[in-house]
Amino acid sequence: MLRLYKDEWPGNKWPAIEIYPVDKACFLAILTYLSQTYTFAWPQIVDSSDSCTTFFMINESVALMLLDTWTFSIAFGLEPVRDEVFADLSALPPDYFNL
Repeated sequence: MLRLYKDEWPGNKWPAIEIYPVDKACFLAILTYLSQTYTFAWPQIVDSSDSCTTFFMINESVALMLLDTWTFSIAFGLEPVRDEVFADLSALPPDYFNL
């Protein structure tokens, strides 16, 4: 089951969504959902042994999706866009991503 929390990245103060579980399959499932829902092209994913990162645009806001050993989050350049994506993901049925 997906758990979401509104947050803010400490360094750049970007509004963010913290996501649990911290899982690569979840990263790809959420990225797929967002790209289809907000109609953006599949972005390049930088994948290393312990992290995945990607940038994309939603409603004219840059978004950065990050998964590492301890954290899974999406940060947004604009708080209203974070809030919209948070509401959208929160409204999905609990088993939507089959995690």
